[in-house]
Amino acid sequence: MGCASSTQVKETPKPTAAEQPKTETEEKPKPQIFAIMRNGHEVIRGGMIEVKTALDKDDFDTAKKAWEHLAKFEGMHKTMEEGDGTGVSPTGFFKVLDLKADGIVTTEGLYGLHTDLEIYEKAVNKAIKKKDLKALKIAYPKFMEINEAHLKKEEDVMMPSIQKMMKAQEPLKKFMVVDILPTVKGSPDWEFFIKYANTILDKHHGGMPRARVFDHALWAAATPEEWKTWSVWMKESLSEKTYKELEAVLV
Repeated sequence: MGCASSTQVKETPKPTAAEQPKTETEEKPKPQIFAIMRNGHEVIRGGMIEVKTALDKDDFDTAKKAWEHLAKFEGMHKTMEEGDGTGVSPTGFFKVLDLKADGIVTTEGLYGLHTDLEIYEKAVNKAIKKKDLKALKIAYPKFMEINEAHLKKEEDVMMPSIQKMMKAQEPLKKFMVVDILPTVKGSPDWEFFIKYANTILDKHHGGMPRARVFDHALWAAATPEEWKTWSVWMKESLSEKTYKELEAVLV
């Protein structure tokens, strides 16, 4: 019989520059706008751990709820990557990368990774619908394995491409504000997106300020009016310590 503990979720070992602990003599870190996408992967990894933990305890109801939250967040993250498929702005992150990195998303088959993942998502959803814990403990580790491979592949493509774009002084903030965030921030689930990301990143921090870096990037992308609302959601979701760390880096 399959066991939910057979698959391990890998925490990314290397922190970004903004995630490195700073001393009092160092300048405040600058926001890294694409941390919204990159640390979104850490939200997904943390969310997968939440489901796995519940399954290891044979707690079907908690696993079901954790899965629903994970699936909702990852679905929104996928929309940020793919856009609505029309090619009209907001196009999504993949179109930006294809445009600025010689079609690398298409060449590396990142769209296909999402299609492949859907097969495993459906198996998990089927087990949950049937309230079949045994089937769920077989289907979910397979999903975890494929999803982790999908995240890693995207990172291997995304991170070097973003570094090249930074060196070329491409308008990264404009891409985020015009072509990526608008795919989801008007959604009725936008509050959920921010709160879930903060809750998960604060809990599954991996010894790094993942929530602070994620929120700092959102701060850089927000209008003053948007930030008034978003910051309240963050404060409601973060520990007092983490929220103070966020406030300390805002200029």
